[in-house]
Amino acid sequence: MFDKLRTSLNRLRITITGRELTASDIDRTFDEIETDLLGSDMSIDVIEFLKNDLKLRLIKSESRGDKRQYVVDSLRSSIMTIFDSIPPVDLHSLMGSYRPFVITLLGINGTGKTTTLAKLAYKFKHEGLKVVVAAADTYRAGAIEQLTSHTEKLGVKLITQPYGTDAAALSRDAVSFARSNLYDVVLLDTAGRMQTNLNLLQELEKIVRVSKSNFSIFIADALAGNDMLSEATTFMGRPGFDGSIVTKVDADAKGGSLVNLAWITKKPILYLGTGQNYGDLVQFNPAWIMSRLF
Repeated sequence: MFDKLRTSLNRLRITITGRELTASDIDRTFDEIETDLLGSDMSIDVIEFLKNDLKLRLIKSESRGDKRQYVVDSLRSSIMTIFDSIPPVDLHSLMGSYRPFVITLLGINGTGKTTTLAKLAYKFKHEGLKVVVAAADTYRAGAIEQLTSHTEKLGVKLITQPYGTDAAALSRDAVSFARSNLYDVVLLDTAGRMQTNLNLLQELEKIVRVSKSNFSIFIADALAGNDMLSEATTFMGRPGFDGSIVTKVDADAKGGSLVNLAWITKKPILYLGTGQNYGDLVQFNPAWIMSRLF
């Protein structure tokens, strides 16, 4: 997990500590290692930030001591600065203000949106919350059947209508059902949208508006590389989202996409998908990421 980024950062550390550690040495080293970092899915903007932040720390530092440890600490601090710039969010605290609490899952096809919804349903149910799921993806063949299978295994209520049903109306009905029957959480599964399809993005906006969604989550695929950035940027614009979940982290040998997502969205990363089982959804923890990169 994150092998490629860890290797690239280690090579960066080794190369820099073999030099005088001047600003020009840092520039030269980053130029040499840039291809490696890009190959780790780290964006050019993040690379530039790491380089300039390291130079700034160099200027401000009166005593660097062990060069190796100095560089490691500086790189770690720079990446933590990116994660720390994101305001924290406590979903459970937010849930206390609404009943039901409506969560909409957004993202393009193939990111693991429906499976992630099932993991959230499993998590919330085991925390003692009463959960209802709405099959608002009324377009993709097999989507309703997939969600039906998950909810039957989990013992969770599913609201569904035939394919072609207006997804916004279905979502509104699910919220009304949840309110009447004292459910705590409504999870809306939406159709996967290609980020260039304006009409479908407008339909997502309608779902969010009509359901009066309290929190929208962008589902990001760790294996999508820099495509994740364009997808996240588009969904930030419309319909917008409040946080993200990164899937397939267990299969991600690169690692840069997580840093990129934090950098570009400035929105909380809530959870990481780390496997195929319902319990394989772990809370995002920057310290956990750092322990695997350094």
